[in-house]
Amino acid sequence: MNLKEIQPEDLIQPEWLDTYKKNIEVIWKQIIKLNSNRYCVKRITEFPFDLFEPIRTPFWLVVLDNMIESSIMIIYKILIDSGSDTLTLRSFKNEIIQHFEEEFKPQFKIGLKAVKFGKIKSELEIKIRDLRNNYLAHFKREFNAQIPPDSLKKLTIFLPDIYDLTEKINTYFQLLCFGYGYAETYFAYSSNVIPPLGADPRSDIEIILDTIAEKSDILNMPEKQPWLWEIRKKSMSPKGIDILNHYRYKFGLNKV
Repeated sequence: MNLKEIQPEDLIQPEWLDTYKKNIEVIWKQIIKLNSNRYCVKRITEFPFDLFEPIRTPFWLVVLDNMIESSIMIIYKILIDSGSDTLTLRSFKNEIIQHFEEEFKPQFKIGLKAVKFGKIKSELEIKIRDLRNNYLAHFKREFNAQIPPDSLKKLTIFLPDIYDLTEKINTYFQLLCFGYGYAETYFAYSSNVIPPLGADPRSDIEIILDTIAEKSDILNMPEKQPWLWEIRKKSMSPKGIDILNHYRYKFGLNKV
């Protein structure tokens, strides 16, 4: 029997069902924010700003900083925080077990073990906890103004680590949803959603970034400023040419 095919009403004791529904909705909203941050950050960091906007405004740096800091805080809130009155995936899981119908408890516990999530004691959790306690939620003098370069390097969190942890959080969350189907991000950012016929299939962030490329000087330089293009292309790498051609093709221009 697959618990993902059974509704919570058939698994959870009736007197606690309303509490379960309220808690899963609250955590779900954080999951939506976390995954939407990941979606946008990946597209911003993968966009070739150096090619299309070499003199970059600080706007995108501000956006990235805020989304990454927001993601770290969300991970801390729903996963790492160990306060007695906090609502985390772990504390919620323990409450579910307490109010689970006895006949389904063994199978639920087996599913939890299969996720191999358990109680994280990783280097990444320590980094997230330190950043939250010393920089994001509190601004400790020693941590921020007097930290040695070697210590700062050890505290660095890389985006792939955040992406990987987000995916593990998604898996754990879905395990607690049972037969309810909860989307992990906004529909516009989901690869599982097919846009209406005739609608632009791109998300808002993709449209914004495409507009930067479309309106850039270099995209149309071969046609509008051929003499300048001959000079510019000599300084471009084959990879840079490939990226330019990718966007030229996207906007109906010939490859160069």
